[in-house]
Parts: sequence; C-alpha cells; structure tokens
Amino acid sequence: MLSDTSKLARANRNGAAHRLRAMLTKAEEIMRAETKPQRPICCELDPSTGRVIASIDFVGILPPADHAGDTDVMNGIAYDAKDDRLFVTGKNWPKLFEVRVKPK
Repeated sequence: MLSDTSKLARANRNGAAHRLRAMLTKAEEIMRAETKPQRPICCELDPSTGRVIASIDFVGILPPADHAGDTDVMNGIAYDAKDDRLFVTGKNWPKLFEVRVKPK
C-alpha cells in the first residue's frame, strides 16, 4: 500500500481520509495495470478534437550501449521553432538528441 491512512481515517470526521484512501487505492491499481513496456513515441494532437494527427516513433534512438541500470523512459521533448527542430532526452539518459523531422 502506498500509505497507511487508517489512523487518519479514525481522526478525520468529514470523510477526507476516506477519499484519500480511495485515491491511493486507485493509484495502486493504475500502477499495477501499467505493466506494458513504454514506447518512446511523440504525438501531435489536434487541439480541438484531442485526436492524434501525427506521431514520431523514437524506438532505438538511445543505443543499447548507452543504457545503464537506471536508464528509464524518454520524457524530455523541446521544440525550437526558430530552427524547426526537436530536442529529445530521457530519464537518466546520458545524451540529448537534436532531431530534425521530415514528413513522410
């Protein structure tokens, strides 16, 4: 369990502790459900519909030789509008990649 809220539940009379316990339980369920490996894919969304209108698959951008014990998911994306390029990195990645995108 993420946190023991049993003492808080007894001390709280307005139900906030019960709601907190429910939220923690839901968070645990979500974390257990997310057992599929994550793929480094960047998507462009249509702001009016929320639909994906373009995507870039970055699978393999970080060579296996650069993976260490704490290397994790791609989570850093920045766009340079002036030069029309992307910068991509990840959690505990040893490299920052400059990416130029060409439409298919």
